[in-house]
Amino acid sequence: MNLADNVVTTVTEIAKGDNVCFMKGNEHMILKAEENIPYCHKVALEPYRCSYQQGMLGKRS
Repeated sequence: MNLADNVVTTVTEIAKGDNVCFMKGNEHMILKAEENIPYCHKVALEPYRCSYQQGMLGKRS
């Protein structure tokens, strides 16, 4: 994992409330899963804010 990364990829299914353990550099990190996470999905390591510009995503004609 690169220290600049803000996501990790799961190597097993993780249930809501389970710990998500990963290494960031030499530091062992633990987060609690806020929802079920399927195998091989990405987990955000910090709150994610969507940068939405009106007229791009979700625009209906």
